[in-house]
Amino acid sequence: MASKDSKVTGLDNNAIYYEVSPTIICIMRLYNCLALLMVLIAFIICLVKGHDSDSNYLLACNLVLSGLIAIVVNWWYRRHELPADKYWYIFLLSSVIIFQTITTDIYVFHVLPTAAPTQHPPITLTTKPYTGTTVTWVTINSSTITPPPSAFPFQLMPPTN
Repeated sequence: MASKDSKVTGLDNNAIYYEVSPTIICIMRLYNCLALLMVLIAFIICLVKGHDSDSNYLLACNLVLSGLIAIVVNWWYRRHELPADKYWYIFLLSSVIIFQTITTDIYVFHVLPTAAPTQHPPITLTTKPYTGTTVTWVTINSSTITPPPSAFPFQLMPPTN
């Protein structure tokens, strides 16, 4: 008969037959099965939609590798190479894989339309008519053109030959 202070979830230090509650182990196995099922579904979807884009095959490979990592970590937990109190890590790993499968499905099915290549409008060169005005030293030094004093803070000298 269980005492009042025994826990249903978490580690039970007074347990005789188990370290982690069987309820947690059952929930963890169901959660792992859900993650594995979602990996299989997303993998099949990636293979079916693979002809649309080559990146879908890469996503399928990524899902297989993530599934293998989850299997190895669960195997380590089962062989007691991973401590019994680290069951939360398996829940975290399965949650990340479930998130990965959801985002993979969204990426595969939500195909963005490719924009048509944009073409710049044709460049038309506008030319202004030449007025024939030329500036020479003679026109600069002539008395008809008087620039303001701030325009040339230095004195202009005619070129010496």
